[in-house]
This record gives sequence, structure tokens and C-alpha cells, in this order.
Amino acid sequence: MSGINTPHEYSHRGPSISQSLMFLPVLPADIINIIDSMKITFSAGFDEISSNLIKQCKDVIAEPLAKLINQCLEEGVFPSVFKIAKLIPIFKKGNKHEVSNYRPIALLPTFSKIIEKVIFNQLISFLNKHSILSNSQFGFRASLSTLNALFHFSEYVFNAVDEKMFTSSVFFDLSKAFDCVNHKLLLTKLHHLGIRGIANNLLESYLTGRQQAVQIKSLFNQTWTHSISKLTNIKNGVPQGSVLGPLLFLIYISI
Repeated sequence: MSGINTPHEYSHRGPSISQSLMFLPVLPADIINIIDSMKITFSAGFDEISSNLIKQCKDVIAEPLAKLINQCLEEGVFPSVFKIAKLIPIFKKGNKHEVSNYRPIALLPTFSKIIEKVIFNQLISFLNKHSILSNSQFGFRASLSTLNALFHFSEYVFNAVDEKMFTSSVFFDLSKAFDCVNHKLLLTKLHHLGIRGIANNLLESYLTGRQQAVQIKSLFNQTWTHSISKLTNIKNGVPQGSVLGPLLFLIYISI
């Protein structure tokens, strides 16, 4: 995958989309609607700004935030300050001294999620218009779930039994699936599917130059303290805990 450098080198089995996505500007009212739809949380990323705080001052920040987002859409640049994630390791089970027994929770700046939602809304509309995502993809999609996948699979098996046919299935699990995404391949695939020019530049800016640090909480002398590691660069994958991450992953694994 690392050898793919240009859109022309990518062999896609599906048809190429001739129409290109053009991001449209947003209004302050659109920003307020997005903020209203966010869950109330008190956790925050490195900026220490929670969604609860943003909801309280939404009428004040909506207009300047809309201007900032429209500039991002026009120039194809995602702000670097919103590309820093704070990872919180959550213990699952087993030996507490084994790193693999912890599940990382990524806390991104809340403002980042607002910009992502603007991009997401226009990107998913474009994908649905051109029927780019497979009807057999049930994960990370609105009004669909693993229950729908189970019904779909069961119906297929029952029909085969009625026709006295044999059925077989293959199940596989991608370990740390979101971390497996190769940026060059994803961007090349997006270009093939109509996300070109400024839109492609914006998503490239969103994916690259990202950083993260791990924060752990420990009890010392009956006092809880927080320790944060140095920032490290992220070269692959889509952001955990993001709005765009799951959608970009679906595009990445689509045919």
C-alpha cells in the first residue's frame, strides 16, 4: 500500500465517480444545530473545553466558528491545534502490568468534532447520492446495526436451506482496525470516488500531522495525580473517538 503515490496507480473495482464533491459554506444557525445535537459531557481534550461549556455559549461563538469553518472548507486546511488527542488507558481485565490489557479512549478537542460534523454531513450526503457505500455494510451507519447484519445473514442461510444448498461463511476480526488505515491509499480512493481538489486536500490535512499523548491517573499519598506523556506523531490510521473516523474507515474497506 505504501507504494501508491498517485490516483492513477490505484486499481478500483467499482466505477469511478465523475462528479466531484464541493464543500458548501455553513451558517451560524448550522453550527448551533450541531452543538445542540451534541451530548453533554464534562470531559475534554488538551484544550480543556467540554461540550457542556460550548453549549452554554453557543450563541456567542456560532458566528466566529462558522467563519473559521468556512475558511477551512475554502482553503482545504484543518487546524493543527484541533489534531491533538489525549489518550486515557482504561483497564479491561487480566494483568494490570500488561499494556495490551488496556483499551485507549481518545479525547479530542470538542471544536474539532464540530468541524468534523460539518464535513461529515456533506460527505455522507455525497456518498449516499452516488450509492458509494455497500448495502451490506451495517456498521457505523445511521439506522443500521449488527442486528440488521444478523437478520441479513440469517435470511441468506434460511433461503439456502430451503433450496437444499450448502452454505459456508468466513469471519475475521481486524485487530486495531482504525489504526490499519493507510493514508495514501485512503486519499487515493477518495479521489477515485469524487472527493478531489480542495475536498481531498482538507481530508489529507485532517489525517496528517496528528499527535497524541497518554494521560494516566495515579493515587499517591491519598491524592490523585495526573501524568501526561510527551506528544508523539501519528502516521497511520483514522482518529479514535472522532466523528469522521468511522466513515473514513468504511470508505477505506469498501470495494
